[in-house]
Amino acid sequence: MLEKQFHDTEPAVVVTDGSTAFSFIRKYRESLFPGVPVVYCAIPRPEPEYLGQCGECTGIPMPLSIRETVHFIFRLRPDTTTVVGIMDGSPETLKYRREAEAAMEPYLDHAEIVFPGNEYGDEGGLDAELVRTVANSVPRRGAVLFLGFDRDNTGKQVDPAAIVETLAARSAAPVFGLTDQWMDSGMLGGVMVRAQAQGAAAAQVVRRILAGESAAEMLPEAVQPVPVVDFTALTRFGIPSTRLSDDTLAVNVPQHPEEPSGAISSGTVLGLAGAVALALLAVMVRRRSGAARGRKSGQ
Repeated sequence: MLEKQFHDTEPAVVVTDGSTAFSFIRKYRESLFPGVPVVYCAIPRPEPEYLGQCGECTGIPMPLSIRETVHFIFRLRPDTTTVVGIMDGSPETLKYRREAEAAMEPYLDHAEIVFPGNEYGDEGGLDAELVRTVANSVPRRGAVLFLGFDRDNTGKQVDPAAIVETLAARSAAPVFGLTDQWMDSGMLGGVMVRAQAQGAAAAQVVRRILAGESAAEMLPEAVQPVPVVDFTALTRFGIPSTRLSDDTLAVNVPQHPEEPSGAISSGTVLGLAGAVALALLAVMVRRRSGAARGRKSGQ
């Protein structure tokens, strides 16, 4: 399809979204878009050899804040006793497991981290059915840490969004992750790079290339991750919004009709929570007053 579409013309810039797209363009770039600058995004910083294969290439690295997300779990739920890591056993997720284990060290006096299907010495892996079983067994004082799941233990490709949805729907504990790609799948949140911020940064790089700068000479600059929470999930698990830092972004926050939708800061969340509390208090006072008048009239 690409050969047919760009047979007579070539794009000014190619932007790759994710690791699969970046691998694809490295393999087929010379036959499809020889010499065309490439801007990668939605992946961690590539290995130098991969950048060498790409040639005229730069991008927006997406850091995965595993350590910060583990700390985020315990900031929101200090009484967490078990962190259940979900991974597919790929080299990338094995690396993420080691980082998560290191991040857990300050909490090992009262909590543990486990990786069902991928424990040392018991690495049979997971499939969709086992994921459901694991989700059903997560304790209420636990947390699920989704590190990545693209293929099951038979090598079959799976939909990560469906895995997250299963975990969120069946688990008695909240699900945390590393990217906002699955925030609408029931995930509570994590410390992550917002897709909008990464897209805006990639667009700025494209504009610089179109203005004449060499992509190969550009220094890749990552967008900084921030804490992100789904307000619906936050409410579901009874987590006080006072535990959110000022830089936390909240999505799926109940909106007034005149307010635009989208992410808001935790300061706004606190204001909304206060307004809801006052409204509930007013309703309770009115009900009690009405009940008292009814008793008096009955007497």
